[in-house]
Amino acid sequence: MVKMRRNPFSRKKSKSKKETAPPEERGEPAPEHHHALYIELRSKALEVSVAEPFMKSLLLKTFLHPNVHNFNSAISRTIASRLISSCGNNPTFCAEQMTSIFEDAMKSPILEYGSTMADAVCEDILACTRRDPACKSGLEIVLFYKGFASLVCHRAARRHYNAHNSNDGSAPSRYVSLWLQSQASAAFGVDIHPAAEIGSGVFFDHASGLVIGETAVVGNNCTLLHGVTLGGTGKVSGNRHPKVGNNVLIGAGSSILGNITIGDCAKIGAGSIVLRPIPHGATAVGAPAKIIGWAKENDPASMIDNTLDNVVEIGAQGEESPGVSTTSSDVFTDDSSTENGEKNSESAKDVEVENTDEGSDVSKMGKSIKDTEEETQMKIERKSREKSNTRQHSHRTLCLFRRSHTPRRDSLSYSNLYDNLSDLCTEAEIGEVYLELLKKEKKKDFVCKREAAINFPQVIKKYTNLDTEKCELARQRLLPNGQFCGPT
Repeated sequence: MVKMRRNPFSRKKSKSKKETAPPEERGEPAPEHHHALYIELRSKALEVSVAEPFMKSLLLKTFLHPNVHNFNSAISRTIASRLISSCGNNPTFCAEQMTSIFEDAMKSPILEYGSTMADAVCEDILACTRRDPACKSGLEIVLFYKGFASLVCHRAARRHYNAHNSNDGSAPSRYVSLWLQSQASAAFGVDIHPAAEIGSGVFFDHASGLVIGETAVVGNNCTLLHGVTLGGTGKVSGNRHPKVGNNVLIGAGSSILGNITIGDCAKIGAGSIVLRPIPHGATAVGAPAKIIGWAKENDPASMIDNTLDNVVEIGAQGEESPGVSTTSSDVFTDDSSTENGEKNSESAKDVEVENTDEGSDVSKMGKSIKDTEEETQMKIERKSREKSNTRQHSHRTLCLFRRSHTPRRDSLSYSNLYDNLSDLCTEAEIGEVYLELLKKEKKKDFVCKREAAINFPQVIKKYTNLDTEKCELARQRLLPNGQFCGPT
C-alpha cells in the first residue's frame, strides 16, 4: 500500500485565543442558537402545512423549499420570496438570484453595530416574539411582519453597500443595495438608507412610514413604532442624523431630527418632535420635545410603555405616576419662557400705551419725535440681538426641561447651566449633568444651588471628559463668590 504524503501547505493555522474562545465570551450567539431557532421555525411550518393546507404552497416556496437546509437559507429564501412577490409579473431578479443576494449577506463577516447579519436577524426574531403580544410564533414574524422583512432587507443592503461601495458610485453592489432599499420601501413602506447602522434585537412595531437616514445609528434592543423619522435638518451634508442608544423606546409618529444623541434607556412619547439631545434614562414628549422625568424600568424598549405610565416625573420622586398628561391644561414653563413672557407682557403694555396715545390730541411733531426715538431704540435692540449667539437663542426657545414653578433665586436652571458650560461641554453632556442633578433632589422640580454645590463636582466628572481644572472652572462660573458652597 502506498502511503500518502501529507501536503505541507494543508496544515491548519493555529487559532488565536479570541477565535478559540466560546461564542458567548466573544459576545456572539452560539451557532446552536441559530440551529435551534431554525428547527423551531421549520417544525411550526410543517405543523401549519398540515393544519392549513391552503398555506402549503407558500411554505413550499419558503421554509419548506427543497434547498432550505439551515437558518441562513431559510431566512434568505423567505425574504427573497416576499420581495419578489411585490415586484409584479416582471421582477428584475429571479428568485434564485435574489436568494443568493441575501445568502451572501447572511454569510458576510461584516459587522453592523458589533453583530453579524445572521446573529442580528436571530435576535430580531426573538425580540419580536417577546415584545408583541399579538405574535404567537416566530414563523408569523418571518412570513408576515413587514418591519422584520424590511430590517432584513436593510441588513443585506448594508453588507453589499459597505463591501463594494466606491466614491464614484460605479460599483455594481452599490446599486444592488440601493435597489434593495427602494424595493423594501415600495413593498413594506419602510425607507432605511443602506449606510444607516442598526443594532441587533430591534423591533419595528407595525413599521409603516418609518424613515431612517444615511448617517443615523440605532442601538441594540430598541423598539420603534410606526411613523418614526430619524432625519436630518435640511441640505446639510456629512454626519447629520440622530444617534439612538441601546434599549430606547420611540413612540408612534415621533420625529428626531439632526445630529443629536438619544441616550440609553430613554423614552420618546408618541408624536414628539425631538430637536435636542436627550440624556440616558430620560422621558421626553411634546413638540418640541421636553424632558418630563425619567423611566422607572431599566429596559423601556422591552416594556413598551406607550402611555408613559412608568415615569418618575420631575418633582415627584418616590411617588407613583398615574400617567403623563400632555394636554394644554398641564402648564409647564421654563425660566427662559418666563422671561419671554415678561417681555411679551411689557410689549403688550407698550402697545396699550400707544393705542391710548393715538386717541389723544398729540401734535404731529410730537408723534414724529416719538417714532424716531422708537426706531432708534429698535435698531439698537436689533444689533444687540444680531451679536448674540444664534445657538444660545435656539437653545433658549427649545429648552430641554419642562418645569412647573416660577423660577426661584436659589434654583439652578438648565439655561443657566447651558450658558456657563456651553464652551466646555457638549449639549448632550450638559443635559446628562442637569438630569442627574434633578434626580438627586428630593421631590423638587428644580435644582437647588445649595444641593448643586455638593453634587456638582462628582456629577460633572461622571458625565463629561473635563479635567480637574476645567471642572473647578465650571463650578466657579455656576457658583460665583463662593455662594452656597458645599464640600467638594
